[in-house]
Amino acid sequence: MTPRRWDLLLDHCYDFALRVLPTNIYHEHKSQDRTRDMIAFGKMGEFLIAFSLDERGTCCEPDVQVYPGHKKSYDPDLVFKGKGVHCKTTTLKSAQRWGESWCFNKNDPIVSSPDESLVALCTLDMDKKVCQLYGPYPTKQIIPLLVEPTAKNQKKKIKVLTKQRLSDTTFDTTYLFHGDV
Repeated sequence: MTPRRWDLLLDHCYDFALRVLPTNIYHEHKSQDRTRDMIAFGKMGEFLIAFSLDERGTCCEPDVQVYPGHKKSYDPDLVFKGKGVHCKTTTLKSAQRWGESWCFNKNDPIVSSPDESLVALCTLDMDKKVCQLYGPYPTKQIIPLLVEPTAKNQKKKIKVLTKQRLSDTTFDTTYLFHGDV
């Protein structure tokens, strides 16, 4: 992806984040800028994962509709070859601080009852305008790898998948991709 296309996609994701921010349950409790960035980067990851998956078969586009808070769900972000795909995104800046890892909300049903869906992971390098993609992996193989977060204030809300735990595991490679976009 060219830097210009990256910037255009990121602008689109920030537009989405600004529209969805008022419906986000955290928008009053956290920094507005931080929450906006998290939403935009997450949507950017969804698009980059979708572009990559679409080269390997049919993948739907990310949903950019804004839903009221009570209509939000933990449904998969994408559908690829008939399977739901949950997309998780982090940034290189975050990885340098905490180690490369991806967050899963403890309230997400796949955390307590993994299903037949897939998990795809994205690490954005915002400075170089590239990303590293991992997966998609079977959810049933990812969920047992989740650990408690390092940050004490997050322990009640999330579990994390670390790059180290991911690297130490052998996966069903039916849907697997690796590489930069």
